[in-house]
Parts: sequence; structure tokens; C-alpha cells
Amino acid sequence: MSSTAITAQRSSLKIATAQGSPLTITAITKANPAVVTATNTFVGGEIIQIDAVGGMVETNGRAYVVAVPTGTNFQLKGVDSTSYTTYVSGGTATPQTMTTVGNIKDFDIQPDKPAEIDVTNLASTRKEFRIGLAGSWTMTSTMDIDSSDTGQAELTKAQNDGLSRVLTVALSNGKMFAGVGYILQFNAKGSPEAVVAGTLSVRGTGQPTWFA
Repeated sequence: MSSTAITAQRSSLKIATAQGSPLTITAITKANPAVVTATNTFVGGEIIQIDAVGGMVETNGRAYVVAVPTGTNFQLKGVDSTSYTTYVSGGTATPQTMTTVGNIKDFDIQPDKPAEIDVTNLASTRKEFRIGLAGSWTMTSTMDIDSSDTGQAELTKAQNDGLSRVLTVALSNGKMFAGVGYILQFNAKGSPEAVVAGTLSVRGTGQPTWFA
């Protein structure tokens, strides 16, 4: 039987370096995948961020991959909104200009574990727990430093301004992770017989889109 393993070679890390004009959302379906209504000019595979939606608040502050765009709607690739709150009104979809971060050597994306809430009481015969809010995500990566690389320059800028950025990781099979996060650390380390190496640490916020 042939292997279905995905090679990490040819994967890429990208960071948003600019934003386009936001489009106004007029509807989002409760479906798998979710379908957004907006007079749009998006293309398939484009990365957007949705904010300010009324009702279906689960969609806010998140990054998405556009799929099957038409003149009136598009899908949020890999997003099942059937259990989300019903859409009421408003919202914006803002296209992101994504720039490749050069010289990436590896990446490690980790979902946070939800909090464990201890509800043990005197009547308990064993420890009892409830699960708290679902966690977000973190990512680390290493790379060779290139002072002329636009993607690496944006990492430094994001670390300095403290503002969130959309980040994506595209795998060799075309599947894509997309999330909103803060650059906690982007440092450089060198030694006499090695290139200057950088380490990246990202704290994600909210729910990401996992390899849609």
C-alpha cells in the first residue's frame, strides 16, 4: 500500500504584509463549509480576515482560505459553521497580502490544551474535573537570517509594534493552516562556524483554520 505521508519539503510560512479594502458581508450560512455572501472580487486560495460580524460571532477575528468564489458569495474552506450562532448582520472580509518568510527550516504548530477546572467536592469519590474554554495555538520556527528578506523584516516589525498578523503555513499537498497571532520573539544567534540563525515564537489568538 502506498504511503499517504505528507512531506514537509516545499512547505512555506507566510505573514501578512498589507491589507486590501474590506468587503461588506451580508450573510453567512450555517453549513459545511460555511458560505459568505458579499459582492466580492476574491480568488480561490486567497487569505482573508473576518471581523465585526453580528450574531455568528464565532467567525470574528479569524483568518480563512477563500474557496469557490463567485460574484455574490464564497466558501470558507474547511470551516463547518453548522453549530455556530445564527448570522444577524454586518461584518467585513479583509483580503491579506501574504509574503513568504525566507529560509525556513522547520515549523511546530501546537494547539493549546483547554483548562482543567477542578470541581471536586466532599461528596466526590475521585477527583472530578470540567473542561474549560478551548485553547488557541502556538507556533515556533527556525530559519537562516536574511536581512534583505521582506517576510523576515515583517516578523521584526510585528515584534516591535505588538500588533497581530495573519500567518499561514502551506503544506506540499496544498493544504493550508491560517491563523491570527502575535510575534512574541524573533531573535538571531551566530557563531564562528555557522550562519546566523533565527528563532520565531508566535502566540495565536482565537480559533485557527487547520490545514483546509
